Amino acid sequence: MKGDIGGETFEITMKDKNDPTDGSESRVKIELTNSWKSYEIETSQFKNADMKTIMVPLAIIFQGSVGRKIKIRTIQFKKE
Repeated sequence: MKGDIGGETFEITMKDKNDPTDGSESRVKIELTNSWKSYEIETSQFKNADMKTIMVPLAIIFQGSVGRKIKIRTIQFKKE
């Protein structure tokens, strides 16, 4: 992933079928540079997501009213 100018921030989350729609799910904050970089995020960081009942495998959440441009090349889910 990379940002258009660098410094772009956002959060990612996963939601299972029991997560409420109030934004209380676990989130991981990402800050990008303007160069391509790989990010590995353990699913264990999404503490309240039951991996057996995932409904939203990936959501990207931007905060605030300012638009941001990010680039994502590939997303992979791996089971270890």
